[in-house]
Amino acid sequence: YITKPNQQNKKYKKMTSAMGTQKWLDLKQYSNTKECILKLKKEGWIILATDLSKGAKDITTLNFRQFDKYAIVLGNEERGISSEMRELCDHRVFLPMKGFAQSFSLSVGCASIVSHLNTCGALKDDQTLSSSPSSPSSPPPPS
Repeated sequence: YITKPNQQNKKYKKMTSAMGTQKWLDLKQYSNTKECILKLKKEGWIILATDLSKGAKDITTLNFRQFDKYAIVLGNEERGISSEMRELCDHRVFLPMKGFAQSFSLSVGCASIVSHLNTCGALKDDQTLSSSPSSPSSPPPPS
């Protein structure tokens, strides 16, 4: 879902650098964040947003199996999520880290979340790459 068109993103443009994965995306554009989130909630989605502010929960403590449908919002790499999103989401979560830095790049954060969801069994079989008949088989787990 794409919200808040601005000077840099007035309108969704054709995706050209996704190595063919764009065929798996269903993009919808909304004029603002609230409109998008309220529509998703009306359809039964639980909204989780990554956030480093006080009160956010460690993502590893959530039982994702309790959610029938959930959407995860990742904020801007520089500013994170908006205050509006902080108010609208159902849960604010963070990725636990060791060391002095408290941020990942957007792509690393997204990959870490999907990996966690897969490891904890929160992805349905049809949502994982290894279950796709046309994909290579997954490597065996480490022994």
